[in-house]
Amino acid sequence: MVQIFIDDLKQIGIQAEAQPMDGTTYFSQLGQGACMVCRAGWYADYPTYDNFMYDLFHSQAAHGGNNYSNLVDPVFDNLVDEAKATTDKDAAAADFQQGEQILLNTDVAVIPILWYVGDYVYNPDKIANFPQNPQGLIYWEQIALK
Repeated sequence: MVQIFIDDLKQIGIQAEAQPMDGTTYFSQLGQGACMVCRAGWYADYPTYDNFMYDLFHSQAAHGGNNYSNLVDPVFDNLVDEAKATTDKDAAAADFQQGEQILLNTDVAVIPILWYVGDYVYNPDKIANFPQNPQGLIYWEQIALK
């Protein structure tokens, strides 16, 4: 994955190099803001904007939280705060979408590069129901044997 990213950057004139390290060192440095472009994974275990927007990019999640980009943008924060405060789903979605535009196009605090796809092997002669949502999460309580 890292080499593909480096090769892609090279094609647009940006030189980069990998700096391999063990996981403990990597996440320690990531938390201290030592990376320029770093890979981090986050799985949307709840299908809501808030699962990413606040936890990963709100300034309150910086410095000890999961905001490894250390993004601090009052306009972004305000949009996320407003979205979290409303019970109007359409209004919340509009605020989150505006925040997403800032995140991806103005501040460029994140570069989405990979979406995980779960592949599972099971015997359809023995399994009657194996439901998954679009994010690949399995509804374990709904699996049924024949």
